[in-house]
Amino acid sequence: MPLNQNDIMSALKAEGYCPELDEEGDVWFRFEGGTYYIQLTKSDETYLRLVFPSFWKIDDEPERRRALYAANQANAQIKIAKVYLLHNVCSVDADHLINDVNDLEERLPRSLRAIQEGVRVFRDAMAH
Repeated sequence: MPLNQNDIMSALKAEGYCPELDEEGDVWFRFEGGTYYIQLTKSDETYLRLVFPSFWKIDDEPERRRALYAANQANAQIKIAKVYLLHNVCSVDADHLINDVNDLEERLPRSLRAIQEGVRVFRDAMAH
């Protein structure tokens, strides 16, 4: 049975999160000081995307070039997580193909750790 927003909200609540549903149908929740969201698509009922949006703002072209390098470093080193630049901000996500809410409950902790590690690698690369 495909996942829906209610399944995701229930699973997150069971894990101690306080999820909210936005007008687009995405489920938002806070974790370790950041706001994350889970996105489903109607065209692929097994696809789930966990996103930590806009964790880094790009101010100018030299910083953009450094950010592209840093994102590449993170993507090369970290499993699951993808760091990307879009509209002068950097975001990171983890994509999954899942069958039911049990898959989500099993993969969520690892996905959150991978996203945080991707952000750490990105920030370290930006600092050098």
